[in-house]
Amino acid sequence: ALPELTVPSWAIAISANSADHIAQQLRLGEPAVFSRVQDGRVLIDLRTVLPADETALLARLLALNRV
Repeated sequence: ALPELTVPSWAIAISANSADHIAQQLRLGEPAVFSRVQDGRVLIDLRTVLPADETALLARLLALNRV
């Protein structure tokens, strides 16, 4: 509701030949990981990742490396 408000955060940045494809694979996988594409990189905002979900996120990222 406040598009001009900036909230400080950390993000994981993933460089890839096809950032859109990586973002799609993350979104469609189990568990789904939501990200954004900016400047040719996939960004995962860590504000959206609960500590209990960190292991699942790591598993999703490692699975992408095998594709």
